[in-house]
Amino acid sequence: MKKRFSFSSLFDNKIFVLILSLAIAIGAWLIVSFNIYPEMEITIKNVEVMKTEADAAYRSRGLNIVDAENDFVEITVKGARGLLQTLTAQDIKVVPIYSSVEAPGIYNLPLTASRVDSQKNFQITGISPKDVTVKFDVAKSEKFPISANIIGLSAAEDMILGTISVFPGELTVNAPEGEIDRIERVVVEYDLNETLTESRTIMQLPITIYDINGNVMDLKNMTLSSETAEVTIPVLKQGTMKLDIAYLNVPEGFDTDTLTYVMSQDEISVAAIESIIDNMGTQIVGYIDLAQFEIGKSTVFDLNLSSAFTNLSGVDSITVTFPKDKLSSDKIRVTDLRVVNASEEFEVTIDNQSVSNVTIIGPEEELAKLLPTSVLGVVDLGMMTLKEGSSQVYVKFIVPSSNSVWVAGSYSVVITVKQK
Repeated sequence: MKKRFSFSSLFDNKIFVLILSLAIAIGAWLIVSFNIYPEMEITIKNVEVMKTEADAAYRSRGLNIVDAENDFVEITVKGARGLLQTLTAQDIKVVPIYSSVEAPGIYNLPLTASRVDSQKNFQITGISPKDVTVKFDVAKSEKFPISANIIGLSAAEDMILGTISVFPGELTVNAPEGEIDRIERVVVEYDLNETLTESRTIMQLPITIYDINGNVMDLKNMTLSSETAEVTIPVLKQGTMKLDIAYLNVPEGFDTDTLTYVMSQDEISVAAIESIIDNMGTQIVGYIDLAQFEIGKSTVFDLNLSSAFTNLSGVDSITVTFPKDKLSSDKIRVTDLRVVNASEEFEVTIDNQSVSNVTIIGPEEELAKLLPTSVLGVVDLGMMTLKEGSSQVYVKFIVPSSNSVWVAGSYSVVITVKQK
């Protein structure tokens, strides 16, 4: 026959009685604690002293804290037992009182504590220690260029490394004057140890500041405009850039290919990103003005390359010379003067019967064939606003019978305009 369970029999079990007694005692203690003694006082340790507040009074006096070491205090608080049991050091803000700070020096400053969350209802009853020692110096702001130190960097064969760039290129440091004066250089460093075949950008590299003795400086007393920087390493392809010249004021019908000239260098070695090198054309180094041409004169052009190219040749200028033995010059009197593109509203006549001392340039054998009538002077009125009276206008000359002879210089004639 199955034996019936009796609740009263549990009290015959010593272990059950012991556990039940302990539970009743704890419950009674909790009831007494929360009802008879609802408030309590505790000490919270390791509460950090916040020294470097942005709006602290010492900043308005042009001062900065020099020794921003982390100081910690103990805070005694009083309040409801349940609330205090949830409090941590992050619930309390401790700051120095800076009202006595007037000039650089070392100060013992009293501390004040407050609740971070005003909704939490507890009372701060004590701070230990009650003050903190802080050193102040004159605040200073200065900008420093940021350089890059990339270790183990190399480029693949037929490639070269371009100029490494850093962004941002400079760092603004706000710190005590003594700290600023110790700064020697600002760098970002990276251990790459890789042979690159294409350009690379490395992001978020920490900024390191070195003092005049080559030691890494502690940033605790400094405010930096940026804590990291990015580095771009250009990997460039080498190539040969062809150089040439172009012309201004080329007469109608003149063939510039008939001109012979010598360049001090007609190509240079350059480097750029691969796509630019592969599509590179001829670089025009400068322009020769045929209207101002002088036989035998050498013209020097500065070699101004696009910023996309790195000049590897060391050449920064090109000299262009037209040999004297290839060209000759003469002066003639031109009598064939004509007006073109005149308005039908006006009658236009050229007062000059001829233009004297017109300089013609070209191969000697071509000049020998020319007659005064071989050169034509043209006054083009197409772009002029005409009005009655006389005026001096520009006349240009062409040599219809030759594509290798041209007129150099600037010439004018007087025209008379009459209403029809």
